[in-house]
Amino acid sequence: MDQQTIVQIIQALIYVLVGGLIIALYLGWRELQLANRIPFYQLRRQRVARGWRLVLFGILLIVFVVIMQIVNSRAVAMLPVETLPSPSMTAPDAGTPDTPAITVTDEFTVTLEPTVTPSGPPTLPEIIRDQFDDIVTPDPRAAVGLIHVAKDVIYPAYPDDEVLESAEGLLYGLFNYDYLDEGVLWTAVWMKDWEIICMESNPWEGEYGGWGYTECEMAQWPAGSYVIHIFLGEEWKVSTQFTILESAQAPTDSATPTSSPSP
Repeated sequence: MDQQTIVQIIQALIYVLVGGLIIALYLGWRELQLANRIPFYQLRRQRVARGWRLVLFGILLIVFVVIMQIVNSRAVAMLPVETLPSPSMTAPDAGTPDTPAITVTDEFTVTLEPTVTPSGPPTLPEIIRDQFDDIVTPDPRAAVGLIHVAKDVIYPAYPDDEVLESAEGLLYGLFNYDYLDEGVLWTAVWMKDWEIICMESNPWEGEYGGWGYTECEMAQWPAGSYVIHIFLGEEWKVSTQFTILESAQAPTDSATPTSSPSP
């Protein structure tokens, strides 16, 4: 049984429990009302006892509903995303593209130097450490799921592909996360050929667990290999690689030659 099915079962149980607690509370209240109208002590006592049992049962169901809702929210936040196998194809030589201008979400006005090399684990760029003097230590349980590259923000994330024919404008890196406390610094770095092309870094202000995304925009994405790194605090959490096969070319108008009839 996959996790998606488990989430659906939990949601169905929540609906059943909510219906049960409404019925139990209603019947308990009704029994207590009817008990007040019975003149016989013994019968009235039985009705009162039955009414309170139903009320207590309804309260117990409320507790179960709260527990099931917590379990359901955790299960939804950690839904696994199906990954695609890494294709073994070589991107064709599309010429030497123009070097894209570096884009920084937080309006940094300095030229960024690459801080990550093909060998060794990724490290947080020095410029981020300089911008934030007091970096909140993330929860040791904090986790970030696989990053999936897509052209639209849709949750749960289903990637377009790890290999894109071409791309223009915005691309998104979708990911799920959990145990992410408010105020923890999160950083996303987009790189091509180990040079930074986009970066965003902010104190976290979202939910404790769920789905998030990072974005990068270029007018025309050059062909080549790209990588996305995500850090929590100063700790690297996850990376993904994707390939663009062809450089997007701006459309150009071409004149069609015409011939004039000879006299």
